[in-house]
Amino acid sequence: MVNEMRIDYGFTQILQNTDEGYAESQGQQYEGVTFKDGSREVVYYNQMDSRWADKPYGPRDTIGVSGCGPTSLSIVVSTLTSKRIDPFTMSNWAYNNGYLAEGTGSYHSLIPDGAQHFGLNVQGAAQKDQQTIINALSSGKLVVAIMGKGHFTSSGHFMVLRGVTTEGKILVADPASRKRSEQEWDFSIILNEARKNAAAGGPFWIIS
Repeated sequence: MVNEMRIDYGFTQILQNTDEGYAESQGQQYEGVTFKDGSREVVYYNQMDSRWADKPYGPRDTIGVSGCGPTSLSIVVSTLTSKRIDPFTMSNWAYNNGYLAEGTGSYHSLIPDGAQHFGLNVQGAAQKDQQTIINALSSGKLVVAIMGKGHFTSSGHFMVLRGVTTEGKILVADPASRKRSEQEWDFSIILNEARKNAAAGGPFWIIS
């Protein structure tokens, strides 16, 4: 009962085997995948990539199930810096620095703290900061979002907003689904489904 409530309210970031992205991504490799249709070329990583899906994120969790936070951070750091840091390396860093919330995913502070650790600038944003987020995406910045239950997750989920189209649709790099990453999304969906009670300055973090 408690676990069901945690999932319903987005307190966990556990990728369920019933989630669409799980079936789509299981056993796949995404080596060398980039997206070039936004304001900047974005390096893509998927937490279910067979190279690290079953690798540990802490003592009991795996990257495939619980690693959307480190994988999103890998996308951001590998895109915005000269470093290529894959989800396995990033998950080890996150665990060793205390950002694993065992059994539920990652603490929200992983995103701003991790980005700053790797030399990037971070600005937190809320749902009301719509224009700030759009302006950031238009100028080539990336925005990490912590999502609640809806189109992207059955519980909670970190992903990267990577651009905005001329029609105002949002482009994403979803670490659980390449398919969703190749779609265009109404900004209203992302605003409505972002976590309402996010910590660490979220539910959006503008990174450059």
